[in-house]
Amino acid sequence: LDFYRQSAESLGQPEASLALLKESYRGTAQITRFCRRLAGQPELIIPFDRQGPEPELLSAPDRDGMLKRLLEQIKAWRAEGINSIAVITKTGAAAEALYRGLDGRAALQLVKEADKADLGRSLLMPAALAKGLEFDAVILWDAGAGTYAWPSQRNLLYVEASRALHRLALIYQGELYVIEVNPRASRTVPYISKVTGVPMVDLATRLMVGQKLKDQGYGTGLYKTPPYVAVKVPVFSFEKLNDVNA
Repeated sequence: LDFYRQSAESLGQPEASLALLKESYRGTAQITRFCRRLAGQPELIIPFDRQGPEPELLSAPDRDGMLKRLLEQIKAWRAEGINSIAVITKTGAAAEALYRGLDGRAALQLVKEADKADLGRSLLMPAALAKGLEFDAVILWDAGAGTYAWPSQRNLLYVEASRALHRLALIYQGELYVIEVNPRASRTVPYISKVTGVPMVDLATRLMVGQKLKDQGYGTGLYKTPPYVAVKVPVFSFEKLNDVNA
C-alpha cells in the first residue's frame, strides 16, 4: 500500500482511488487463516467461509523420516481420491535432490519449467514455479528453521502455502520456524496478563502453532477473581500535539 501511494504521488495523482479486494476465495478458511499469519498484513486477507481440515504440521527426526512422512501423506490423500497434489520446495536444487531421493516411489513429475507442468499429475516443483498455480493439496517440503531462517522469507512461504485449495501439510525436521506470530493484541493484553498472572501472549503464540490450551494447564470459562482491584491509568503523550497545554 505504501508503494501504491508513493507511485500515485510521483505520477501527480495523490488522490487516485484505491480499491482493496480483501476476501480470498482460493483456499478453505483454515488454510487462509494459516496463510495470512505469514503475510505480514493479516487484516488485508479475509477468508471465505468454506471449511476444511486444519493444515497439518508433520515433524521428523531426520531426512529419512521426512521422506517417510511425505510418502505416507501422498498415499493417504490419493486414497481419498485427491490427485491434484503439489510438493513444493524452496529452491530448484532442493526439488531435484528430493526427486533423486524419492527414486520414483511417489510417481511425481519434477517440474523445471512452468510451461512443462502436467496439471493432471502430482507434481514436485520449486516455489518460483508454483506462483499462479492452484492444487487441491499441497505439501511444503523441509519447512523448518534451517530452510526458512529469515523473517524476510515469509513471503516465499506464503506463496507456497497459498497454492493449496483444500489440504495443506508442512513437513520439517528439528524446529518449525515461526515466521510471524501476530495475536493482534492491544496494549491492554500485557496489562491484563500482569494483573492475572496469565501469560496471554505466550499462550496465544503456542495456540497458533498447534498446541492445545488444556495441554498448557488452562481451561475455559471465567478466570478466578483476584483479591484486589487493578486500575489502568491512561497516559497521553502531547509531544505530537502542537500548541496544546492541557
